[in-house]
Amino acid sequence: GVGSISAVMGYGGRSPRWLMSRRQCEASKQGGFTLFELIVVIAVVVLVIYAGLPHFEKTLHEANATAVSLNGRALIDGVRAAKTMQMLDGRSGAIYNLPRFGDDTLDLSAAGFPAGTSRKPGDSLTAGHCDEIWQAITEPNPEQRGQAAQKQFAATVSNAGKNAICHYAYLRDGQMAITYNPATGEVKIYSGPG
Repeated sequence: GVGSISAVMGYGGRSPRWLMSRRQCEASKQGGFTLFELIVVIAVVVLVIYAGLPHFEKTLHEANATAVSLNGRALIDGVRAAKTMQMLDGRSGAIYNLPRFGDDTLDLSAAGFPAGTSRKPGDSLTAGHCDEIWQAITEPNPEQRGQAAQKQFAATVSNAGKNAICHYAYLRDGQMAITYNPATGEVKIYSGPG
């Protein structure tokens, strides 16, 4: 048959196209996409991405707002817990190394609110103190400090003197932040509209 002729004539076991039927010839063509088919597929993918982008951005914003709100609530609860520990201790005024709170290194301001872990009498509030407050309140276990939550926020100090306020900017969304006033214990959460 055809196979034996092709082997004898040196076609390497394959029949030349002129010896194959039309069906065999079409089946032997290499499969692939035409340029038009590739353009259509790319256009469909782009449309799907474009249609889903607003939903993705909204979901991402909501997730960031939730993260800021939860961290703000943790700070509020920690500030209240520290103030309660001071009252249970029967002391008033500044306390250095509040006992039975985290690792016993939290310092309280004259008003009885968290003020750092290395702050000395007369020290002005610094971003370092704000970091210490954040870590002592939201990460009371020293082994956990600096792992996840701290990397989500950058601490700075706004105002000066007795009006100094810790400002924790959320790094994933520059419009979201938490502020804390060590003189009053007030925590404000800025997690976007709504």
